Amino acid sequence: MFGEALKYKVLQKSKNFEIRQYQEYLTASVEIDSDFTQASVSGFGILSDYILGHNWSQKRVRIDGPASGAKVEGEKIGMTNPVLAAAAGRGGYIISFIMPSRFSKEILPEPFDKRIKTRDVMPFKAAVLKFNGNLDEQMIEKQTLELQSWLTHNALTYKSGFFFAQYNSPGIPARFRRNEIIAELD
Repeated sequence: MFGEALKYKVLQKSKNFEIRQYQEYLTASVEIDSDFTQASVSGFGILSDYILGHNWSQKRVRIDGPASGAKVEGEKIGMTNPVLAAAAGRGGYIISFIMPSRFSKEILPEPFDKRIKTRDVMPFKAAVLKFNGNLDEQMIEKQTLELQSWLTHNALTYKSGFFFAQYNSPGIPARFRRNEIIAELD
């Protein structure tokens, strides 16, 4: 289903926990004021439309005459892995797709939907808890507490605002779905 994956190096591993060094990446995100399940569904739909061609390409077509060129409508971007989610500051969630590495912010197609925002994410170190199951608000709460406990036990300081990574489509049985909760370390 997915092509390229988010790039990172595992620095340390202990059961389902890892310390990772993430490389720089680019996201396209949309904020949805809803519970996690509805935000995931709505955000995924909006971002899917964007990567499937509902955008203004940065490519130019040759136009004869006084015009210098025009943007081409509808460039397919491609799907990457995982889909990210984070709690929004005032409620709701921010759903993000990671853009393929061949794009920079300057050449990424402009979305038709103005709710979609792009952001460069600089390299960072993070603690990660890997788990299987259906990612919903109850699972988020349970896994957040488990990661916080592990971080405290290992005397690791982290920035507030964990985020979640979903690697599989909803059609995969829950017990086989790969999920992660990620805490950026100080």
